[in-house]
Amino acid sequence: MGKRQHQKDKLYLTYTEWTTLYGGKVSGERTTEEEDAFKRLPFDHCCVSLQPWEVPYCDQNGNIFDLQAIIPFLKKFKINPVTGKPLEMKSLIKLNFHRNAENEIHCPVLFKTLTKHSHIAVIGVTGNVYSMEAVEQLNIKNRNWKDLIDDSPFERKDIIVLQDPNNLVKFNITKFHHVKNNLRVETEDELADKSDPTARLKSMNPETKYTLEELNRDYKEPTIELNKKVITEKADKFNAAHYSTGKVAASFTSTVMETQLVHEPAIIHEDLVRYERVKKKGYVRLLTNFGPLNLELYCDAVPKTCENFIKHCASGYYNGSKFHRSIRNFMIQGGDPTNSGKGGKSIWGNKFEDEFKQNLSHTGRGVLSMANSGPNTNGSQFFITYRSCKHLDRKHTIFGKVVGGMETLTEMEKIEVDNKDRPIEDIILIRAQVFVDPYEEADEQLNKEREEELKKKKEEEQAKKAKIQAQRSLTVYKNGVGKYINPNINKSKSSGVGDAEPDKKKKKADSLKLLSKASTLVITGLAILCVGASVKAYYIEYDTFLGDQYFSAANLLMAIGIIIFIIAFFGCCGAIKDNYCMLITFSTLLILVFILQLSAGIAGYALRGQTVDFLSSELMQSMSHYNTTNGTQVTIMWDTIQPEFTCCGVHNGTDWVTQLHTNNETVPMSCCSHIYGSIGFAECTLESENIHHVGCLKAFGDYIKSHALTIGGVGIGFAVVQLLGIVFACHLSRQFKMNYANM
Repeated sequence: MGKRQHQKDKLYLTYTEWTTLYGGKVSGERTTEEEDAFKRLPFDHCCVSLQPWEVPYCDQNGNIFDLQAIIPFLKKFKINPVTGKPLEMKSLIKLNFHRNAENEIHCPVLFKTLTKHSHIAVIGVTGNVYSMEAVEQLNIKNRNWKDLIDDSPFERKDIIVLQDPNNLVKFNITKFHHVKNNLRVETEDELADKSDPTARLKSMNPETKYTLEELNRDYKEPTIELNKKVITEKADKFNAAHYSTGKVAASFTSTVMETQLVHEPAIIHEDLVRYERVKKKGYVRLLTNFGPLNLELYCDAVPKTCENFIKHCASGYYNGSKFHRSIRNFMIQGGDPTNSGKGGKSIWGNKFEDEFKQNLSHTGRGVLSMANSGPNTNGSQFFITYRSCKHLDRKHTIFGKVVGGMETLTEMEKIEVDNKDRPIEDIILIRAQVFVDPYEEADEQLNKEREEELKKKKEEEQAKKAKIQAQRSLTVYKNGVGKYINPNINKSKSSGVGDAEPDKKKKKADSLKLLSKASTLVITGLAILCVGASVKAYYIEYDTFLGDQYFSAANLLMAIGIIIFIIAFFGCCGAIKDNYCMLITFSTLLILVFILQLSAGIAGYALRGQTVDFLSSELMQSMSHYNTTNGTQVTIMWDTIQPEFTCCGVHNGTDWVTQLHTNNETVPMSCCSHIYGSIGFAECTLESENIHHVGCLKAFGDYIKSHALTIGGVGIGFAVVQLLGIVFACHLSRQFKMNYANM
């Protein structure tokens, strides 16, 4: 107001107006481009989903994650979403935030609300979250390294800072590793959208929308496969139709089909071939909770419907199902495993066609017929009539009738029903029993006929080949008797016949086999020689007790080894030179050696049973020569055997008293165990503590018996090996003789 009210109305903007009203200058310091792009994540949000967390966990850097978001991320990428370094789930720490009455996060010690400006820390051992002020005042300054709530001990390094108002770099979303590299776990909706081609379409006009709906409704996947191997099934006598496949005519006018020049009969469906052999009726019993129903099935008239019913009964498909519909003076319906009246499938999985016959009608009580929802929609449901229903003819397939259990059907008809014709009391089909299944008989008959047909064709082919072979003209090689015999057969290579070369190769291969056998015999001879020498060297110490018959087996083995070593020379020379005489000599000597080896084996086995009796007499006789002038060898032998076998006497120590006629019951010192460290004179009596109480007969006899069995076993084993060599040598000798005769 007044005369100065317009003195500030100037024709230009002043500095104050420019800076305050029109944005000509921004107050404060200028920010960098990085600071302008800073996007802060609140501390109560997950670093992966960027949404408020529900079950918080943190890493060693104080980055907070929600459990539901971090688990799938770690399973897929196995890295820290913020830093990009490797991270495992077990290294994460569960956070325990505390809330006040207003459901705000606060410090459980100072009760201060924790906001985006608060300094927040967590104890890594317990996961309890506090204000940093409480941790500094009550833990760090007082050196109290125990949790403020549950007194759990921790160290300074276990204090993890979740939020520092003066350092908010870790809350910058643009610096997160998974944000910069676009690492994310797809949700279920996103996975579903990938399979939906219209998911990315944000908007579309009505024409496009209608076109896509029509495409989804009417589209069918192509049934033609490229480069598909076509396996054509050939018709046989039983499934061949009287008409052809039509491929010859179709390929003549088509530019796509391969050219077919041979007419092939069409193949009749296998079920139709089987049904032609079904000539009997089937019989089934339905056991219900009201009694049994015996059914006769018209398998010879309506085979497909009856097979569907019989297979369902045999597999237990109807077991436990209910009759879900019953109308008095009309019919009762069942066969639906779902008990809803809308379920049930055929044995083929799809609906099958009706089978109407002029001679089958819904006349009388107990007619068995198929339930359907229209023409050719038969499944598994069936019904049984309570009275004649001729209006159902040619609408429902009749395939049987009740031949037993009419009183059961009457009881079922008396059950009351509700307004939807459902029986109030359950009528349950407990079990179905198949008594006569004509389809199994038809399958067996068809398989038998096919086997006979294959056998017949095979015989005809063999007869045809034999006839062709018989009609073939014979080649005449010369005049007179034997003019059809080829004189060049079995000739040598010099005659120019090609068959001589394979015979030569075969003879050479046989010679190499015999040479390897002869080499084996050389090794066998050396082995037998070593075994016999080893046995004799080992038993020579006991020659005082053992007679010459025990060393005859060992001597025989040594002789056989030397003979075999010499015989191997004839085998090697005969195989290399293809000499018939050497091979015969080799075979004869092998037979002789085989007889000798068999004798050695039998001798060893026979002596096995006589060892104990023989030793008993020999030992008793030798005891009388103990410690005499002429019995030095006997004394040494007894003093060797008794310590070695820990025995005394033949049966026990009393044998020495009897044989030596000692009055003070003294026995040889070898009957007692040696006492180490003893000084002075010592004697061994029957009452000595260290005397051997076991007789030498049993110990020494068992020892000799076991080794006699070894000698016999070795001899028999080598004899079996040589028997194979004898057979092979004789066979090769015979071949050489035949070759000499032909030449």
